[in-house]
Amino acid sequence: MVFIKEIVPRRAIATVARIVYNENYVARPMRHQLKRNGDDPTQLAPNSQLEYAWRESSGWQRLRVTLSGMAKPLQPGSLDEFIAEHYWGYAVQRDGGCVEYQVEHPPWLVWQTSASEFECDIKHVYGAQFVEPLSRPPSSAFVASGSHIVVRRGVRI
Repeated sequence: MVFIKEIVPRRAIATVARIVYNENYVARPMRHQLKRNGDDPTQLAPNSQLEYAWRESSGWQRLRVTLSGMAKPLQPGSLDEFIAEHYWGYAVQRDGGCVEYQVEHPPWLVWQTSASEFECDIKHVYGAQFVEPLSRPPSSAFVASGSHIVVRRGVRI
């Protein structure tokens, strides 16, 4: 898996990621919205909607999904597991080398989705070479519960 660009809400996180790991992080104003469906205000039920947005100079960009079920553990060997359960990161260095670093977090639960939307000025945010592939419907969309993580110091390999 390759991250094209990591967008985070804090400059300190972006700066450390760029300087220490040479990762393509940027800091942007961000917001999120959750529209819960169901009687229990602490649970995400089917048809709940989640939106994640960030502001660029060209305006607000957003990802929005509608949940189709309750949270479940990741299925071993699934595409969702491959995407969400990565415990090692690799970063190309300016001199052509590579740094490997460990990422620690508990296993996450995931919600499947029945609908997803991506509203973005792709050329402005990611570059012209990503307009065509990022304009297609996604082949996979899910929501992971997430958690605090620990990123260990990288080792040159």
